[in-house]
Amino acid sequence: MEVTTQAFLLMGLFAFLGMQVHLAVADCPLDLSGSNFTLVASMCSDRNDRGKCCRYINAFVAVSIAQYANATSNLGVPLDLSDICLHSISQTMELYGVPRNATAFCGFGTKIPVNYDCRGRTTVTQMLQSPQFANVTENCKLPLSRETDCR
Repeated sequence: MEVTTQAFLLMGLFAFLGMQVHLAVADCPLDLSGSNFTLVASMCSDRNDRGKCCRYINAFVAVSIAQYANATSNLGVPLDLSDICLHSISQTMELYGVPRNATAFCGFGTKIPVNYDCRGRTTVTQMLQSPQFANVTENCKLPLSRETDCR
């Protein structure tokens, strides 16, 4: 009987967390559903792995921004959604066990932004038309070697 009660409570907790994650990201158009937050939580819980922690957070945000750019042609979320997305992503990471201070020491929102404005360019088309973008496409063809001019 007690095992059944514990299993029921555990399933209820998972359902509750699932609803909270959905509510946390409801207003942010970035899709983090493919992110392995358990891995991030593990990396960010170890003070010796702060560099890895920040790289994982950056990668998750970068992938979601790239998917958003592919769908909308915008380089990031609109400025009016930026704070909403920063809060939603932080809240989602916290729900999955990522320490609250991880986003602070990784520079989430400053070094890891969710909206981009590169000299007034905010869309993929504008970036492709920028004067030096041809150098980027030429220097960043795959596969990348260790010595590269890709920037």
